[in-house]
Amino acid sequence: MAHIIGCQREQLQKNSMEIIFDQVKATGKGNIDDFKALAKSFIEESSLDYIILGCTEYSYFSKNHELPNIFVEAMEVVTRVAIEKSGYKYKDGEINIDNNVQTMA
Repeated sequence: MAHIIGCQREQLQKNSMEIIFDQVKATGKGNIDDFKALAKSFIEESSLDYIILGCTEYSYFSKNHELPNIFVEAMEVVTRVAIEKSGYKYKDGEINIDNNVQTMA
C-alpha cells in the first residue's frame, strides 16, 4: 500500500487510494491523467528526484503507458538484482545466459 509523507499527505493518500482501489483494483485499469496529477503533487510536495512504483497496482501504469524516467518500477529493480546476483546478465528485459551458465555444486 502507498504511504505518503508531507504537508498534504491526507489528500495525497486519499487520491492514491482512489487510484489503487477505485480504479485499478475495481476495473483492472487506471486513469493516466489521475496518476500523472498524483505524481505531480508528490513531486511538488516533496521535491522528489524519483518516484518508486512499489505498489503492484501502480505497475499498471508503467506497463500500459510511457512514463518519464523519474518513475522506477520496484519489481523490475528486484528482478534485475536477483538475476545479476545469480550470475546472469539482465539486458532489455531479457535474461542473457550465453557463456554464463553456472554449475550447481
